[in-house]
Amino acid sequence: MPMPGSWSKKKRLLRDGMPHDVRPDLDNLIKAVCDALMEEDKYLYRITASKHWSLTGGILIHNL
Repeated sequence: MPMPGSWSKKKRLLRDGMPHDVRPDLDNLIKAVCDALMEEDKYLYRITASKHWSLTGGILIHNL
């Protein structure tokens, strides 16, 4: 999750990689990604997900 621009550089460096424990909720992010990437998600049988603060926002998807 990208950090707010209002945070100081020191706070940004301290929080980089730390768990993101505020909204949006992880289950809502998972649903949004699934809806954007596939027409039918009934074929999903396993999802492992986490959300962390990042200096640059983004989504990493690994196909194991």
